[in-house]
Parts: sequence; structure tokens; C-alpha cells
Amino acid sequence: MRILYVQQYLGGDELLVMPIGLLYIATAASSHEAKLFDMNASKNPYEELSEIIQEYDPHVVALSLRNIDSQQRTNLKYYYLDLPKTLQLVKTAKSEVTLVVGGAGFSMFAETIMQRHREIDFGVYLEGEVAFPALLENLQHPHKVPSLYYREGEELKFTGRGPLVDLEKLPIPRKDIIPDIKIYETGKGGIGVHTKRGCPCRCSYCNYYLLNGMKVRMRDPIRIVDEIEELVNVYGIKEFMFADGIFSNPLWHVTKICEEIKRRKIQVQWDAWCDIKNINREFLETMTSAGCRSVIISPDAYSNSALQGLNKGITTSEVRRAVKLLVDWPGLRVGFCFFLTTPGETFWGYIRTMFYYFTTVPFILLRRKGGSGFSWIRIEPDTQVRETAVRDGLISEETELLPKDIESLRRLFYIKPALGFLDPPSRILVDVMEKGRNMIRLKRVKR
Repeated sequence: MRILYVQQYLGGDELLVMPIGLLYIATAASSHEAKLFDMNASKNPYEELSEIIQEYDPHVVALSLRNIDSQQRTNLKYYYLDLPKTLQLVKTAKSEVTLVVGGAGFSMFAETIMQRHREIDFGVYLEGEVAFPALLENLQHPHKVPSLYYREGEELKFTGRGPLVDLEKLPIPRKDIIPDIKIYETGKGGIGVHTKRGCPCRCSYCNYYLLNGMKVRMRDPIRIVDEIEELVNVYGIKEFMFADGIFSNPLWHVTKICEEIKRRKIQVQWDAWCDIKNINREFLETMTSAGCRSVIISPDAYSNSALQGLNKGITTSEVRRAVKLLVDWPGLRVGFCFFLTTPGETFWGYIRTMFYYFTTVPFILLRRKGGSGFSWIRIEPDTQVRETAVRDGLISEETELLPKDIESLRRLFYIKPALGFLDPPSRILVDVMEKGRNMIRLKRVKR
């Protein structure tokens, strides 16, 4: 069969990110003919998608909905609102095509999306490397496929969540179906390499543990470096990002990857998200000697009360220690963010956060060692923050977390009621900071 893999449109303003999820799926279904179209890489995404469907004449369109919204309260983009247009276009261009939707964003709201959008024939819940190839062999018998939403007349059915994918059995995701991989080499982490899936952490705002499981499943370090070497030698890529939620756990796995990169003398630069608790001199030496140029950490709060409220398992002193070590490390950049008015935060905790931020971050910026910012928690399903928001009266049990308009979405950010009086000045502050960053970007472009 001819399969057209499509990355859903994100509005045209977002960083181009290589659709690694679709590449894994296409690799798992490699016995079928494949074509990839990233709507975000097109100047006229809808027109081009229609043309491709008519010319390629696919039997199946596999659409990935990776992100629901930008999660940026002061610069909010609601990507989900573009989904209906894509679905209608696909079915208009070829009414008899089988339309399958999946991806992390879809999986968070799978049942709701399937109920709202009858253009979707099948929905793949969570990981699709097993489910999607099985579906292609069982289009007339979808009840045999794990992790699948399908329709039986007017009734929506779900086959139940299948087992987690064994990453050791997955081949290197194919890149040959990407029309031009170099467009993702932006210097901002557009090309990703996965080393593992799963997260044992239970941060109160996050549902990653549900999407990928709490058990950490790792790829073989040799196969990981094989993929990196292929990117460098076959595709001419010189920079990428380890696209794991936390790259640095476990440490032995990171060490083996870095040692193998050095053993093969691969000249490449990369970025990674790391756990604050892993940040020490030996760890940084291991990573930077293998090409690491930037570390992103996720403290999410500064005060001990807020850190505890977010279930971060770290303290203020650990945040300070990690940031200082990263900033002082030669040739390394650092990035991090603090959420405002979080569960557990206090007035004095907020004041201490602001004091630390404005006595630390300006020097990071002046030294061109990275950057930082503020944000708010987007209330998402299957999180402790959602439960807290219900108890605090911010939302009800019936509140739809996938609203039908952006104005309703704006009300889905957590603001601790006791700190509500701090919200207006906080929004003004973040807005001013964002405008300042945009001015700096414009000046750099003009140069």
C-alpha cells in the first residue's frame, strides 16, 4: 500500500522539528511504500497537501498530531484548531482514503478527538510502532489491533492499551523519506535522536509518565551512535538534540553513548535535557568532551515550597548549585524556566524567585551563556495539577481540557488563588520580557 505520512500544521511560526515519531512509524511499516509531508516545512501547506494526495494517490494517510497548543500563556497558539481543516482537506482530496491519526497530542485527548471528528477512521493511542503495521494488515478487522480506536457503525470502540514497545527491537528510524533533512538543522534542536522512552518522575503538572510509561526503556548505545554517525556521514548533519524527556538518566547509559561518540571520533555538536541531580563536574566533562554544547534543565521553580508542590524532588540549593556550575563551565550554554504562581508557592517564595532570577539571569545573558524565562502551568489531563485546580475551584470536574476555542483555553492555566493578586504584574513582566527578546532577534536578523 501507499502510505502518506503527514505532520500536522502548527501555524507557521514554530521551530521546524524533524518528525521523528512518523519516521519510527514509517520504519516499522517499511514493507509499504512511503511518502512524508511535513506541513510546517511548506509555505502553502494546505494547497501542497491537496496536490500531494491527488498526485501520490495514497491508500492511507497517517497524520501525526504532536502538539495541542503552545502552552505559552502570553503567546498562546492553539494548534488543535487547525486540525479540522486538515481532516476535511484529506477527505475532500480523496474521500475513500483511510485516515489514521496518532501522536502525543492526539493520545492525550484520543476519545474526545475521535468523537468530535468523524473524518478520522482510526486513532492510534500512544506508541504506534506495533499498532500501525498491525492495522495495515487488519483494516477490515480492527478489533485485532492493540491500542486502536475504531468505529463500528455509530459506536466508537477501543481495543485497549497494548504493551509498551521494546526499543531494543526497533531499527534506526529511516531518514530517506525526508525531502530535505537540512531544513531541520536550525541550531535550535530541530533534529532529534531518541535514546530512551519513559520517565519515573511524577512532576505534578506532567502526564509524560502516562504517554510513555514510568519504566525507562533504553536503546542500545551502539545503535544510538550508529544513528548519529549516519546523520553525520550520510546526511551531512553537524548538530542535533537528544530528544529525550531526560537524557541524563541513567548515568551509565549517557557515559556509554558519549564514550562511543569519542571512540569513533565523530565531530558533532548536540544539546540535551538533563536532571539537575546529575549535574556535576565529571558528568559535564563526559558530555562536553563528546560534543555537548548546551544543557537544558527543568527546575520549574526556585523556592523549596514550590519545588515540593511540583514534586520535583530537589531543593533551592541544588538549583543554585547546578545553574552556577553550568554557567561557569567553559563553552557550555544553559537554559531553564520557572513556572509562576504554582501549587505550593508562597508570597515570599515568589519574591525570592524574582530576586534570584534578576540577580542571576542578566549575567547569563551578558556572558552569552544561555537564557531563561517564566511561564505558567497549562492544566492537562491525568495530572496532579488538574486535581489541585479542581480542589482550588479554578476548574470543575466537567471542565473540558480540550476546549473548542482559544478563549476557553486561556482559562486553563494554573494560578494559585492565594497569589492571584500577583498575576497581573507577572503577566506584564513576562510580556515585556518577550517583547525584549523579539527586539533582540530582529536586530540580529538585520545585522
